[in-house]
Amino acid sequence: MKKIFLLRHGEAQEDDYESDYTRRLTERGKLRSSIMADHLLGNKEKIDIIITSGAARAKSTAEIFTSTFKLGIESVVINDDLYTAHEPWILMDMLWNCNNSNSSLMVVGHNPVLSELAFILTGGFRNSMAKGSIVKIEFNVNRWEDIESSKGALTFYKLFSSGEIVEA
Repeated sequence: MKKIFLLRHGEAQEDDYESDYTRRLTERGKLRSSIMADHLLGNKEKIDIIITSGAARAKSTAEIFTSTFKLGIESVVINDDLYTAHEPWILMDMLWNCNNSNSSLMVVGHNPVLSELAFILTGGFRNSMAKGSIVKIEFNVNRWEDIESSKGALTFYKLFSSGEIVEA
């Protein structure tokens, strides 16, 4: 079984930044990322590796999950395809090339490509992922290269609504 968590970065600053790439998380973005990480850990979810965009807001979100799940620096991969990709198939290639010793991975990135990837993986996810939201998709395969489009089972889509984590 292979599990993929797609995590859209937390809320980021809307002004006072040099470039889009350097936009930082707001305090609310940090807090909600921490709450979501604690929620997943409390539900006994397991993450072996985190692949994150190098953009400041995504890296900070990934760092919060890395800390919560007590992952080492070797468990975090920065891949700027997550920032520059306008085509989700580029990200599929990234998934197909993951190390098979990892049974679960988290991808921290940006919209719209993250939502499009969720659609490709499940064939049915039709939402635009909210900031700080997470999708869990499972594949009944033993190797990452065997995951196929539309074959993933959407386990959950969690987001914040009225300040609480809800299942959408």
